Amino acid sequence: MKADVVVLALGIDKSIEHEGLDRTNITLPGLQSQFAMEIYKLNKPTVLVLTNGGPIAIDDVMGGADAIVETFNPAFGTPMLAKTLFGEENRWGKLPYTIYPANYVNEQSMSNYDMSVAPGRTYRYYTGKPLFKYGEGMSYTSFDLQCGCGDGKPGSKCATAPPIMFACTVKNTGAMAGDEVVEVFHQAGASIRSAANHPVPIKSLAEFARVRLDPSESTTISFTLPAEAFTLIDESGGDKLYSGERSIVFSRGNGVDVEIDVTL
Repeated sequence: MKADVVVLALGIDKSIEHEGLDRTNITLPGLQSQFAMEIYKLNKPTVLVLTNGGPIAIDDVMGGADAIVETFNPAFGTPMLAKTLFGEENRWGKLPYTIYPANYVNEQSMSNYDMSVAPGRTYRYYTGKPLFKYGEGMSYTSFDLQCGCGDGKPGSKCATAPPIMFACTVKNTGAMAGDEVVEVFHQAGASIRSAANHPVPIKSLAEFARVRLDPSESTTISFTLPAEAFTLIDESGGDKLYSGERSIVFSRGNGVDVEIDVTL
C-alpha cells in the first residue's frame, strides 16, 4: 500500500439506529473492529473517522488511531470534512455527549432513563471513566484561556448576587487560524450537596461561546449568568436556588479548566 495516510471510516447508519430503532449495545457492528486491526498492521498513520448518530464505544480500535474525528451523520457535510482533514479549514467543535466504554451496557440498562442511578448517565451524573468526555475537542492550533469576574481579570473568587457577569480572554497561541469553543459549567459545592435531598449533578452546562481567531489574536467573551444558571432541580421538580459555595468552571475541553468560586 503506497498511501501516506489512511482515512479509516467506521460506524453505523440509519439501518442500525434511527428514531424508533434503538441499539441494545454501543460497539461497532459486524467485522469493523477486525477490519481496523488489519489496517493498523500496515503501520501507516491512520485517521479514524466515525460516522454515527449516537455514541460508539471504540475501546478496541482507538489505540491504533493517530487521530479520531467524530462526524456524526455527515451527509452533505463531507466536502467540509475533506477540507478539515486536509488542513484547509480549522473549525473543530466539542463533543456534545459522553462516549462510554463498551461495558457500560452491562452496568446500566439501556432502557433505564434515571440518569442519576449508578454509574450514572451523561456528563451530569456519570461517575465512571469515559472513553471521551462531554465537551472534549482539539484543534490544529493552540489557545490560552484566562477568566475572571466582571472585568475578566484572572481571579479565583466572586461574591455577589445574580445575574453575575464573567469575562474570558481567549488567545490563539498557535500558528494557524482557528475556532475555539469555551464552555461554562455550574458545579455545586459540598455544603449544597449535603443540604439537598435529591440528586445533584456533577456539573451542568450553563453557557458556551465560539470564537474564531487568527494567530496571536485575542478576544474577550462576556458571559452573564442569571439566577437560573445557579439553580438545581429539587425533589418536587422545581428550580431551587441554594445558598452556599459553588464553582463556575470555564473549559476548553482539553483538561485544563479555569475555576472561579462563587458564594450566594
